[in-house]
Amino acid sequence: MSAVARLLLTRGIPVSGSELHEWPTLAALHALGGTIFRTHQATNLDGVDTVVYSSAIPADHIELVTARERGLRVLHRAQALAITMNGRRAIAVSGTHGKTTTTSMVTLVLQHAGLDPSFVIGGEISEVGSNAHHGSGDYFVAEADESDRSFLLYRPHVGIVTNIDADHLNTYGDLGKLEEAFVEFCSHVDPAGFVVICADDPGARRLIARARQLGTTVYTYG
Repeated sequence: MSAVARLLLTRGIPVSGSELHEWPTLAALHALGGTIFRTHQATNLDGVDTVVYSSAIPADHIELVTARERGLRVLHRAQALAITMNGRRAIAVSGTHGKTTTTSMVTLVLQHAGLDPSFVIGGEISEVGSNAHHGSGDYFVAEADESDRSFLLYRPHVGIVTNIDADHLNTYGDLGKLEEAFVEFCSHVDPAGFVVICADDPGARRLIARARQLGTTVYTYG
């Protein structure tokens, strides 16, 4: 959530949030003009028109309940991120493992090419000292989380799949349904774009033929 907040703040959009614990990222958000409440209560939403929440927030959370009672616009984190991607050539990095590392690598390559991409990453890039940036370039690089199916909300120009393992089965039930979700992810890639898939990973390798059957251009590595 801190990465989305940072991105919005650097775009000049006022952001407030609630957090009971002290985290290093809070000081950075405050320095950018963010308002941090140290309690969870309904009055934190006074003057707010949109509430963004993550999958970690329970449905009965006081601020989420209040937002819906007040008729505010309520967005899942991935929905908000998808909106910020509009108008950019999005690169969505998915996979059971290695998303943060791969997203960071793609971002640094584009930065060193002078393309100044926007990015939102699950961890901080040490070379940049940040987990998010609103760039002036056409590209937007984002980590796409499959754990709660939210990666299916994106419509990227480029999709990357690092690997597919039997994980998050509390969401999917079995590996087969998880693999079907990655097929759907590939189907959402811009027809003028492409998908990059790791051919060394058995799960990802099974995806290659399925993605090509959709008419998606697929490049492999490994």
